[in-house]
Amino acid sequence: MDVRRAEHFLAVVRHGGITRAASALYLSQPSLSLSIRSLERDLGTALFVRAGRGLVLSDAGRDLVPAAERLVESVADAGRVMDEVRSLRTGTLSIAAPADLVDDPLAAVVGRFRQAHPGVVVEIVDSAAAGAPFRGLQSGRCDAELSTDPPGTTDLVCRSLGTQRLFLVAAPGIRLPGSDSAPVPLGDLASVPMILTPPGTPDRLRVDAAFARCGFCPVVVCECGPREMIWPLVIDGVGAAVLPPGMAAAAAEQGLAVRETVPPIERRLFLVHRAGPGSPALEALLAVTAAGEAPRRVRWTGRAR
Repeated sequence: MDVRRAEHFLAVVRHGGITRAASALYLSQPSLSLSIRSLERDLGTALFVRAGRGLVLSDAGRDLVPAAERLVESVADAGRVMDEVRSLRTGTLSIAAPADLVDDPLAAVVGRFRQAHPGVVVEIVDSAAAGAPFRGLQSGRCDAELSTDPPGTTDLVCRSLGTQRLFLVAAPGIRLPGSDSAPVPLGDLASVPMILTPPGTPDRLRVDAAFARCGFCPVVVCECGPREMIWPLVIDGVGAAVLPPGMAAAAAEQGLAVRETVPPIERRLFLVHRAGPGSPALEALLAVTAAGEAPRRVRWTGRAR
């Protein structure tokens, strides 16, 4: 029994006959009669018996009424839910991102989105847990993914969010060249012990390329996987590291030296989503990023006080 025939059946029940039910449904009497007969044929039983000039329910018809009401109400509930999702009064938006992009720029983007659409729940998924870039996006697990590298496939759409400057961070035991307030020339870091991500990772490739353009290779004293694991090593003075703005801010609050570099080490930021029409929440996110501010560029003047 589909919802259309359930509605026809219940209309005949409420109005006590085909004529009044057809008028209420804006249907012709033959069309409504045909719908009821096809329902009875499919169910294998009569649902109404004639009583005078009207129709009354058979025993089978009385048993069917609660099920038909539940079906119609469930479809109505689904329609109301979809209306709320389309109007962004409710719903869920799932965004994949590496941990070191949550503070900047994702937090600001989600903040603007939530201000515009407070009924939508935002779910942030660690993209590193998916095992490969864009896997959660391609599987349908996520609506969008924040990345520092564009996808290499045509089924994903890439929107640039600008660039993000990275900062040189070191504990007091690591002496950085120059004054505390001046940016550090990359060429002056030839003898500074560095903590970097493993060879071949996007962050390592980016840093190695920046040093190579200055004509030297850094002194690597420690290689560590996710950037958030580098943080305690920097605090304990193992070496200096190149960190994103959020981690650099936390480092400055703890009294570590935070310096810009010359030339700057930057990474591009992208918001990636599947090609084709997206969910209302995704379309709203794209509108927010299109109208929002560029990723913040933090400037440091040396050691925090």
